[in-house]
Amino acid sequence: MKKLLAIAFLALACAREQHPLPQPQVMPKRCDGLCGTVVDAKTKQPIREFIIFLFADRPLNFGVPAGYPIPPGPMIEERVIESNDGSFVLKTPPEPVFIGVSARGYKSRITPKTVDASTAVTITLTKAPVPDQR
Repeated sequence: MKKLLAIAFLALACAREQHPLPQPQVMPKRCDGLCGTVVDAKTKQPIREFIIFLFADRPLNFGVPAGYPIPPGPMIEERVIESNDGSFVLKTPPEPVFIGVSARGYKSRITPKTVDASTAVTITLTKAPVPDQR
């Protein structure tokens, strides 16, 4: 009986080698809404306090005064975020948006292309130069 059991286990092991199990596929991280993380570009550490701006991918219907930066489209949401790990989750926007991020001590940044809520985004910010205090 023991020999029969050993032969059965050996046959099962051989069959497994001939037909390996499929490898799991790595899927992008999904979340409920528009989500992501804001990190320092150099240290990759999370930035804990920042402001998120969502801009629609539509033309502006108003003029911008001289000297002001021209946004990529009308702003549809602005939110102050405090997060220990630099993460954020926003309600899913009705359309793809540009994400702008501003944080104290860092240069503001707007994503170069529109994003949607299908995958999480990581936004890196670089330190702003310290003004000369003479």
